[in-house]
Amino acid sequence: MSSEHPWRNYDKDRLPRGLAHVVGRDQIESALEVAGVTLGSLSLGKPAADPRTAPIVVFDVYWVGDGRSRYVTVPSRDETDRLLMRWQAVPSELRQQLSVEIIDRWLPEACSWAAAASTRGNVWKSVDQRWMLKLSAGLLSSEIATY
Repeated sequence: MSSEHPWRNYDKDRLPRGLAHVVGRDQIESALEVAGVTLGSLSLGKPAADPRTAPIVVFDVYWVGDGRSRYVTVPSRDETDRLLMRWQAVPSELRQQLSVEIIDRWLPEACSWAAAASTRGNVWKSVDQRWMLKLSAGLLSSEIATY
């Protein structure tokens, strides 16, 4: 693995027993490199809700729009910083079942969406955009939202 990763910032939460991330950092890195994507941030975290009882977002790719007020902060001019990927852990017993589908289908789809973000027009780039993969009742589905 090279010393240069396709993200500027990286963080990973320590997970409680019984939870695991569906894919590893190396698999994410490989998919990002194939798609030619560099992220501002890659985060592997804990789920906000118990994934055994509530639907969760397994991972998302988030584009931070540039149309909001800049009164308080000075935003980066680098579009890379506006692209974030966040992963939430799932029950360990689901990891193997979900990983093949995510690696083969959903991660490449998300990386393609991320790669296209910088080519979008000004209107699209001005608002927050989110590609997300949801897990509900054992089924995966993607959704795109604009905020």
